[in-house]
Amino acid sequence: MDFFGGRTGIQAPPLDLGIPQAGFSLILKTDVAKYYLILIVTILLTVAARNMMKTRVGRAFTAIRDSDIAAEVIGVNLTAYKTLSFAISAFYAGIAGGLFGFVLGFFNPEPFNLILSIIFLVMIVVGGLGSISGAVMGAVLITWLQFSLLKNVKEMPYIGDFLVAISSRWLTVVGLENFASIILGLIMIGIIIFEPLGMFGVWLRLKKYWRTWPF
Repeated sequence: MDFFGGRTGIQAPPLDLGIPQAGFSLILKTDVAKYYLILIVTILLTVAARNMMKTRVGRAFTAIRDSDIAAEVIGVNLTAYKTLSFAISAFYAGIAGGLFGFVLGFFNPEPFNLILSIIFLVMIVVGGLGSISGAVMGAVLITWLQFSLLKNVKEMPYIGDFLVAISSRWLTVVGLENFASIILGLIMIGIIIFEPLGMFGVWLRLKKYWRTWPF
């Protein structure tokens, strides 16, 4: 629809943190400035989520996560709290999507596809389901893998040439880029099989080992 910018989407307006009506303007133009804004927002929302888990609502979420039947038996309203959890997650996703749009410079449905949802799922599974710190660790790890390692599959040490040979013989040139998605899928499967708690489970074991060392 032309109202939404047609096939090109909507151009994002300048990211202004000031109050234009009052004559005060603070426009973030550089990527570095936007990065620090996103970092501050991320820290604030993470602290808010961590504090929320210590409240009555957070304890209800934990009870439903562990066993929704047991939570309902002790008086937790499953419908209300599941709806609330959906609303909170939508709130977080809305803020993230809005900031992402300002980073891209336009708002278009094309970047928000099924693959992006799967990548978010991989982040959560790798980091650790039901854990705030696990979600952060999983997001950091998968993002690093995507942009520093899997983005240039053919330059990976030892196996890069092997993957190029497979792609040129049985796949297409575009198929080489799909190895990144295959590797992410294998990582998620491996985590589910060998470490169901993800990186958060590894962190718990390391913390327990540190506290009980040398016993």
